[in-house]
Amino acid sequence: MKLADIISGIISGLIGVYVLITCSYYPEDLIMKIGPAFFPEILAWGLVVFSVLLILQAIAGKSLGEFEKLSIKRQGNAKNYCCCFGYGYLLHHIKTDRLSHRNDSLYHVLYVYPWKS
Repeated sequence: MKLADIISGIISGLIGVYVLITCSYYPEDLIMKIGPAFFPEILAWGLVVFSVLLILQAIAGKSLGEFEKLSIKRQGNAKNYCCCFGYGYLLHHIKTDRLSHRNDSLYHVLYVYPWKS
């Protein structure tokens, strides 16, 4: 579990740093001096801080639990995977006006954005 905590702490820390760098390119609001980057920066700093804490906890030997591999054979996992992919499949094939305006829906995240050119 120690290695898994260190790796996940590094990855999430890098994601937080990437969000901080991306937020530096957002325009500032001239009136309130907050701008659109305010909330993502708060979340990114929280992610970086907790990533560092996770790495320090793993190095100190205080990692909790053991690493558990995901298995489709485990009770409930197969049903969950089928529900997620079935939902995505249905969204892919149901073309309604309700979904046309939702660019953040699961359909777009799973099926449109990865293959958009």
